[in-house]
Amino acid sequence: KSPRTREFARRSDPDHSDMDLKPRTAAKYRSVLRRHILPEFGDRRLDEVTPADVQRAHSRLKSTPCTANYMKTVLGIMYSKAEQWGDTTARNPTQAVQRFEERAVERFLSPEERQALERVLATAERTPSGRPGHIGREAIWGVRLLMLTGMRRDEVRDLQWDHVAWRQKVLRLPDSKTGKRDVVVSDEVMALLGEIAAAKGNPRHGLVVCSKHGKKLYSLDRSWAKARELAGIPDVRLHDLRHSVASDAIMNGVPLEVVGKMLG
Repeated sequence: KSPRTREFARRSDPDHSDMDLKPRTAAKYRSVLRRHILPEFGDRRLDEVTPADVQRAHSRLKSTPCTANYMKTVLGIMYSKAEQWGDTTARNPTQAVQRFEERAVERFLSPEERQALERVLATAERTPSGRPGHIGREAIWGVRLLMLTGMRRDEVRDLQWDHVAWRQKVLRLPDSKTGKRDVVVSDEVMALLGEIAAAKGNPRHGLVVCSKHGKKLYSLDRSWAKARELAGIPDVRLHDLRHSVASDAIMNGVPLEVVGKMLG
């Protein structure tokens, strides 16, 4: 008899998530398991789940196609692992389910939107805490780094002072989404880093932007939501700042190959 899905997930999860996935991806994997797969299939044996069952679960998530497709992917990984381990002889029921189309919407800041955002950030810096329009200085620094470098959100949130090569004007990232990479930055970025360092007493170690306790700045998303509303750009995601840096570079004649390397 094949094991129940819940039992197999518990047994196979450390083998897959802890060894094969980066921490953030592993957290996403486990979230889909907990929220979608186990409530739907947890008490059923692997051999009992049919393609029609997976299709129904997939269709119920059609309003969030990326989540639906990721649910199908995670379940498919489980069945591949179960087949390798001899825990099921059933055909992988996810193979017959068609993925939803995921429409990638590229959004770039116009010069006017960029100016509006900078006005909001400048005003927020001068606004006392607790007053309308206030945004914490760490989040403001984080947003400005994203606007100027094209780095990913977590690359900025994980950036440490000992990653900054001041003389070479390079940020040496030990572990980005694409692995270890160096980010060559502009004088404007170096000036911003100098401003942040001076405000913090020129530390040599620790996170460049952080919470008040020195930990990862998880409030950055909430601060961005406030900033974009105040700037009148409610549809712009943090990731779109990365798109905007790429677009600006291309418009200024930087070759595509260089832009790709710049953004990792």
